[in-house]
Amino acid sequence: VSLAVKRGDPDEAHRRSVATIDALVADIVAAGASRGEIDAVVLPETAVPAVIDGPGAADTRRAVSRWSSALAAPVLVGAFAEGRGRGSNALFLASTDPEERWPVARKVRLVPGVEWTPRPQASVEPGRAPTPLRLPNGAMVGPLICLESAYADLVRGLVASGVRAIVNVTNDAWLAEAPWWTRSAAFHQHPAHLAWRTVESGLGAVRVGNNGRTERIDPFGGRRLLVPPHAPGWEVVEVTSMRDPPGPSWAAWWMPRIAACAALFGGLAPIRRPVDRPRAA
Repeated sequence: VSLAVKRGDPDEAHRRSVATIDALVADIVAAGASRGEIDAVVLPETAVPAVIDGPGAADTRRAVSRWSSALAAPVLVGAFAEGRGRGSNALFLASTDPEERWPVARKVRLVPGVEWTPRPQASVEPGRAPTPLRLPNGAMVGPLICLESAYADLVRGLVASGVRAIVNVTNDAWLAEAPWWTRSAAFHQHPAHLAWRTVESGLGAVRVGNNGRTERIDPFGGRRLLVPPHAPGWEVVEVTSMRDPPGPSWAAWWMPRIAACAALFGGLAPIRRPVDRPRAA
């Protein structure tokens, strides 16, 4: 869903976003990719720019349930959950029934200056802990929203909860579609973080990036691009993990701290000029 679609009047942006996803779902159905063999459909962070579990959310919930029915699979959809301020940035596990209470994982680590500000009412409410989501087939997936893929401790918590795969949803439009002065190397750095998380945990992952890289990462950090950036698209993919994941390594916690201390003390170390010493003839 391009940045242009999400701009402007909120109601109009919501309508355009839903229409864009409607078209993608129709394309998947027409291609025969949905035959009851899909375990879950994953949509990006804030794919639907609206609160999905509060008053006035009936139209949004019906739209998401419509996608779930058409694809014969639950839908992991990025949206907002009720909360203080601007609510919570969240990932919902939606079903074909819009009246059900859908499981939700709320974003724990917020983006400073964007989601978190000194004013609580202008901030997004964070989740308390990483929340695994159980698919109807019994598989547990570990959601990471946006920059949460940079935090090894969140993945350690998900591994301890018994997840068998990582799902990273993000919206990279602001990194690549916004004015040139807002762009940065983060467009390429951000997806690279997820490869580290798979190597550390032994879990496979899928990254669904709105206007960014949508890719599959294997437990050894190997990356396969599924949908090119800046183009609407979809792909059916199988995510594999190690049969017996090694579990979180102590290095995932210690190495960043060791590197930071080395950089700090290395920068404070005095630099001495070499002294010429007389040599015996």
